[in-house]
Amino acid sequence: MPKFAEHVAIEPPYKIDQTACLGYLTGRSIPDLALRLGQGARVRSGTIIYAGSTIGVGLQTGHNVIIREENVIGDHVEIWSNSIIDYGCQIGDRVKVHANIYIAQFTIIEDDVFLAPGVTIANDPHPFCRQCTQENGPTIKRRARIGINATILPGVVIGESAVVGAGAVVTRNVPSKAVFYGNPGRVAKNIDELTCPHDPAGRAYLHGLDRLSRERLTSRSKEVMNIPFVDLKAQYQTIKDDVNVALKGVMVRCDFVLGQDVKEFEKEFAAYCEVDHAVGVDSGYSALELILRTYDIGPGDEVITAANTFIATALSISITGARPVLLDIDPDTYNLEPAKLEAAITPATRAIIPVHLYGQTANMDPIIMIARKFGLLVIEDAAQAHGARYKNRRAGSLGDAAAFSFYPGKNLGAYGDGGAVVTNDTFLAERIRMLRDLGMRVKYHHEIKGFNHRLDSMQAAVLRVKLRHIDDWNAARRRIAMQYNEQLAALPILPPYSPDWAEPIFHLYVIRTENRDELQGHLTSAGIASGLHYPIPIHLQPAYRDLGYQEGDFPITEQCAQEILSLPIFPELGSKAVDHVVNTIRAFFEGSHFESFDRRAIMGN
Repeated sequence: MPKFAEHVAIEPPYKIDQTACLGYLTGRSIPDLALRLGQGARVRSGTIIYAGSTIGVGLQTGHNVIIREENVIGDHVEIWSNSIIDYGCQIGDRVKVHANIYIAQFTIIEDDVFLAPGVTIANDPHPFCRQCTQENGPTIKRRARIGINATILPGVVIGESAVVGAGAVVTRNVPSKAVFYGNPGRVAKNIDELTCPHDPAGRAYLHGLDRLSRERLTSRSKEVMNIPFVDLKAQYQTIKDDVNVALKGVMVRCDFVLGQDVKEFEKEFAAYCEVDHAVGVDSGYSALELILRTYDIGPGDEVITAANTFIATALSISITGARPVLLDIDPDTYNLEPAKLEAAITPATRAIIPVHLYGQTANMDPIIMIARKFGLLVIEDAAQAHGARYKNRRAGSLGDAAAFSFYPGKNLGAYGDGGAVVTNDTFLAERIRMLRDLGMRVKYHHEIKGFNHRLDSMQAAVLRVKLRHIDDWNAARRRIAMQYNEQLAALPILPPYSPDWAEPIFHLYVIRTENRDELQGHLTSAGIASGLHYPIPIHLQPAYRDLGYQEGDFPITEQCAQEILSLPIFPELGSKAVDHVVNTIRAFFEGSHFESFDRRAIMGN
């Protein structure tokens, strides 16, 4: 449990890890001076925050951070692992302090300042003279950016929006908007002269300005390789002629709702999924909801699903009036753990929804065996698994029915929203065709009370084009994942794991590291996008407080939420781009001296 001293005033909600210590007293502390910590704090393990400081809302810390006495820290400040803030500092709002940073006493840091890893801020001009320590720390003005391993000596002022390059030693004042680099440091030019149109101040220090001359500064600023998380524009360029013809066909026919392309796509997608029926709907969420409603699942019923999934899985259960029952996940695949199923089954249980998360199927045979033993339905959430296989069988063909999403970023994505139900159950398929279309089989004849959950013809036209390429795109994703696996093998991260029975399609490439937040910040600083899937588990979301779950109920899911990081992956991602992502990750760990770990160690087994 975290340790709270009696003079800690902390506003809920907050999340404080075990081994964190708040309100720690030393000889310098004033016993009746409280530590005041605003709401929304997230303090990780090993962090010590001494008594006598006032900290605003939304504080985020990494592991093993030390914050000494008499500091005033603003709102939404991030202080990452192994950083130390000595006493008497003033830190403004939205300041980002990366890992392994030392901030000396009496330092003033204004709003929106960024400090890269390894920065040292001193206030002692002659460290071996006991009489020279001065209460005159440096001042860093608003929006300044300080590069990796820079050193800032006492008494200097770094001006507003200035950039201090990697490894620079700042011995004198830096003018506003100046680019300052080298040892001894010097001004290169004004940041307004840089060519990057997006955020020159945010990128300049990444190029190691201590190694650059004035003449090379502008040309090097063009060399940043920005890598998106997914690139739908690149995909469109490869299929645009076919897409444009398909969309024009819809406009010529003007069959915009449940038209010809919807009917043809349903046939083609059913064949692709190796099932008898596919029914197009407006989203993956609607697909799950309509399956549940067709099976007459509602108030008083329970449906079991994974604790680690997108919230739409649980919402589709809740919207019917049934209760989601969450289970912790398999520590290797992040999918539903079959061994935990039977203990969760009650007389109210009607169905199990295994989620094929990140593009890899759940271990379906034992799930189906348990479901049949208890007379339960198995409904696949295949929203991320278009084309994935389990023991050579397609995702979507394994249970009683399955739901797919065609959100634009999916492996098979529309140019808007969309979804589908696939099944071998003819009654289910026909019932959902009515439910999606206001309860009609024939126009203006409403046999049942239905919904407006139709797939638009425009989206179906796009999906028909993309379906012809999906296997090639999935194969490209597997090649990229293999390249990541090979190059990341020696680094202290946990790569994805695929059992022998699985043929994943890598909708997401998800790694794990205890230094996730710092690594993500490092990647962002280098122009590399990444994602978190998902940072807050369902049972800890405010929307699901009514389920009665508490922190600690699903320890594997909760640990994953703090450590998972999704790297860029899409079919058009080139080998050089993957190399760049890996090299950037390698530079982060080599510069931070993190120890390696094995799979069982990070899982706590």
